[in-house]
Order: sequence, then C-alpha cells, then structure tokens
Amino acid sequence: MRNMKSRNSYNPLTILSTFLLGPLLLCLSDLNLAQNQPVLAITVHQNSIQEELKQWQQRPVSCQYIAENFNSPKDRGAAELKIICHAFIASGSNPEIILIGVPNHVRSLFLLEVGKADLAAESVWLEEINLNKVWASKAVITHGEFEKAPYTTPSHPLQSTKAENINLSNYQGVAVRTWTHDLYTMTQLSDQVASAVDFDSIYRMLEAGRSDYTFLESHHHGNDFFSNGKTQLVPVEGVYVVLEGTRHMTISKSSKHGVWARKHLNQGINKLAKTGKIREIYEQSGFLHSKKDPKRLLEASY
Repeated sequence: MRNMKSRNSYNPLTILSTFLLGPLLLCLSDLNLAQNQPVLAITVHQNSIQEELKQWQQRPVSCQYIAENFNSPKDRGAAELKIICHAFIASGSNPEIILIGVPNHVRSLFLLEVGKADLAAESVWLEEINLNKVWASKAVITHGEFEKAPYTTPSHPLQSTKAENINLSNYQGVAVRTWTHDLYTMTQLSDQVASAVDFDSIYRMLEAGRSDYTFLESHHHGNDFFSNGKTQLVPVEGVYVVLEGTRHMTISKSSKHGVWARKHLNQGINKLAKTGKIREIYEQSGFLHSKKDPKRLLEASY
C-alpha cells in the first residue's frame, strides 16, 4: 500500500502558526473589548470619596481595579460604587469610570437629567425616583433588608435602657422632612414625630431635648457615631428598624452612555443577586447586619 497521509496527521506549519497566532488573537480580542468599553461618569457623594478614590476624579480607572482593590468602603455610597463595578464585571464588561463628587442627591439627579453624568453611586428608594427623567436599575436592596438604628445624644435615657425594654412609642422621633421612609416608619411606631428642614436641625433638636431620637444608618464595624463638631449622636445598642421598600441605582436617560450603562448594570445586578454578592458587599462594609447576628428588629410595613 502506498504511503497515505492519515486524517489525524498535522502540518507542522499549521501547528506553529496556531501556537504563535493564538495568543495574538486573544490579545486583539481583549484590545477590541477594551476599545468598546465606554468611560462612564459616575456621581459619588463628596463624603464617600475616600483618599484612595480621590485620584479617580482626575483620570479614569477601570471597574476591575475598583472591584479588586477598593476593600474598605467607609459608607454606603462607597460600598455601592463597589457593587456597581462588580455588576459591570458580572455582565462581561469592564468600563472605565471617572468620579464626580456631589454634595447631595439633588445635585446628582440634576447631572443625570442633563446628561452630564451616566449614573449615580448611591441607591434611592424606588418611590423617590422620577422615572420620567431617569431610569431605575434592578433593586440592589430588596424588601426587608434596609435597616437603621435609633440614634440619640450620649446622655439620653434610652442609652441606659435594655433593648428588650425599649418602646419607641413613648418617645418622639425626628427626621428630615424629605426622608419620607423614615418619617413613615416613625409614625408606625409612635404618634410623636417631628420633621426638620435639614440634618443640622436634627442635631439641635436632639441636643435641646425637643426630640428624643432619629433613624440613621448604623456602621457595624466601629466608629459608629455621628457628629457635627458640637453634638455627638450614638446608636441605641441592640435595636434596629426595618424600613420597607426597595432601593435602586439611578441612570441617566440623556447621557451618551446611559443606555449602555442601564443594560449592563441590570444584567450584572441580576447575576450578583443570585449569588448573594450584593448582600456580601454590604455586610463586609458594615452597613447591613449579617443574618447570623442577634438583634432586635422593630418592623413597620411601608
């Protein structure tokens, strides 16, 4: 029989070209992916921009870098920036971002509405989002997850009362008038509720004894107090309140990359929710209790 080439035989040149071109094709694929990733403008509350984030106000940084290297968010806004980056990565994308510091959510919303920013790194109650002007992402905090604690001055009698003996119906709560969920929850727990024009007014009312407590987000990893330089507010230990409702990221309808951001962010949030990654980031950052932690919850349905 004549020598015949087996169907399984290989041309050495083919093997060599595959060996050499394979990594090159992969690099080109990665390059194309990087080129197709937009640079997103994301608003972040000024207080959430920690030292390691300040440099990213001047130049872009990849979401991959934020997800892997930003390990100590000091407040919920910073933690939610990390959640956003993990969501984009889970969707198969890795956009670069530039941070825009804002003093409050009103300014953030304005930048989204006029298209100067693509999305905000701070979740908002669904009922407070004007869906005619911005998009709401899939929920990052679901019903029954969001907790706050009653805060008082250090000398208030609630600080020396055991958690199991506390009945907030005997005390007057106060919240900023725009904190609708806080005010609603307070009215479910007590008939004695006051509203304030801003956070500074809350400090003054609690210090003067014109109200007893307010609801604030409790950081469970220490340094759990608020201060305006004159008055300090500390949590009533062992008591937490569930604010019902869902919280969402807000996305611009008019910015250059808003449509892209909405699509990939929602894809990623869906995947992270299934794996429990969102809850894990909140717990690691100290802004949601571990479900294993003992606590007393006061619940009021919204």
